[in-house]
Amino acid sequence: MAKLSPSLIKFEGTLMGVTFVNSKRYGKHARAARGTYTPISINEELQQSKERLLNSNKPAKLIFNAVRDLHKDGGLWPDLLSVFRKQLKADNGFSFKGLLKLECSKTHKLDTLLHDQFTIDAVSTDSMLDVTVNLLQHPKWAKKPYLDGYQLSVVAVYPDFNEDTVSKAMAKTPLILFKDALEPLHFQLPMPSPDAPWILFMGVNACRKDEFYDLPQHKGMAVVSVSGQ
Repeated sequence: MAKLSPSLIKFEGTLMGVTFVNSKRYGKHARAARGTYTPISINEELQQSKERLLNSNKPAKLIFNAVRDLHKDGGLWPDLLSVFRKQLKADNGFSFKGLLKLECSKTHKLDTLLHDQFTIDAVSTDSMLDVTVNLLQHPKWAKKPYLDGYQLSVVAVYPDFNEDTVSKAMAKTPLILFKDALEPLHFQLPMPSPDAPWILFMGVNACRKDEFYDLPQHKGMAVVSVSGQ
């Protein structure tokens, strides 16, 4: 009678609920899939972490989508998630205050260009957000002597977490040359309603001979003010 030699069978994987493995400790053997006899239990902390991640995705996505095309780097998304996950874990509700000074890029930061040498005054009146920026110095791009100026922009993001919607308003300066004298910069940004909460981003974009560069290393953008701070 013919015998089937195990040495001729070289199979690993799962077949009809049975998993064939070759482990150092037990050698070649078969075992049932996890949960066949004992239900798999999910760690409570892991389940809570999963729920926090899912819940923090919504506000983070609203804000991220509003500015994702203005600074194409990718560093903002994980930082937004981190802020809102911590707030959910603390069970204090969502707050914009945790977003202050949040950079849109981990490598090309607004603070590296301005070193916090500016002041921001933002006041909502009727359905307008009045913003005044006072630069104490022009932004400085290291090892880029060919640059001769920049453009400064402000972006107000108005997320509505209850309705799961977001709107934004943006304003830009004309070209500012490094040789120009510093003056207060005034902006008016329309609001969806007089009491709409807002997040204010400020960005700078380098230029040379009236040509603006659309590359991350020539930009910097960050959250500089929020409503209720």
